[in-house]
Amino acid sequence: MTATAVEGGGFAVDTSSNAQFQSFGTFVLSTALIAGVISFGVFKYTKSRRGLGTLLYLGVLAVLGAFVFWLVGGYIAPTVPDMASEVGSQVSWVPTFNPSMGLAAAPFLSLLVYWSGLYLVVEDSPNDAALAGASDNVPVEVGQPLY
Repeated sequence: MTATAVEGGGFAVDTSSNAQFQSFGTFVLSTALIAGVISFGVFKYTKSRRGLGTLLYLGVLAVLGAFVFWLVGGYIAPTVPDMASEVGSQVSWVPTFNPSMGLAAAPFLSLLVYWSGLYLVVEDSPNDAALAGASDNVPVEVGQPLY
């Protein structure tokens, strides 16, 4: 957000853009994207640990990660303009925003990605090779060999 310093120690704020709305949107999109990518990676590379426990664990981590992301962003971004600015000088700062329901975006996408993977992926079975061979008109031996 930009403003111009005026006489009396105040600021004339430029209202052409809403910095709080842009900050909120960036927060929601970035935390949801990060949580979704991490959940996809966990689902893809930890086949032996798939299940409800991992799903809930990812949800809790996504909530904590979004909250920490918001706290660190509020700490790093300059939230108060320099009051000792000369008259007519431009100052910029980022006003704080309330994350409210934005904190739910990351866990929602994380759980959705992981659950979709659990629901949509069909595990390989020992009979898959035999079934694939049957469609190619190749005889498939069933049962134990007779020799």
